[in-house]
Amino acid sequence: MEVQSITAGNENLLTPEQMAGVLGVQKSWLYRQTMQRGPGAIPRIRLKKYLRFDRAAVLRWIEQQQEVMQ
Repeated sequence: MEVQSITAGNENLLTPEQMAGVLGVQKSWLYRQTMQRGPGAIPRIRLKKYLRFDRAAVLRWIEQQQEVMQ
């Protein structure tokens, strides 16, 4: 099955499968991250029953996580 991204304005919204591929992690890890709430949680967009990720926002989140760990 081919997975396509949704374009909303200038942003590409990625499916969990696509985002996991970008990050090089398993989809289950990504889903576990979405269960966290609060300011340190991974950025995600819920469209009714669909979960999407803004690639740029997630990459910024990773940079912030690295800064916190240092």
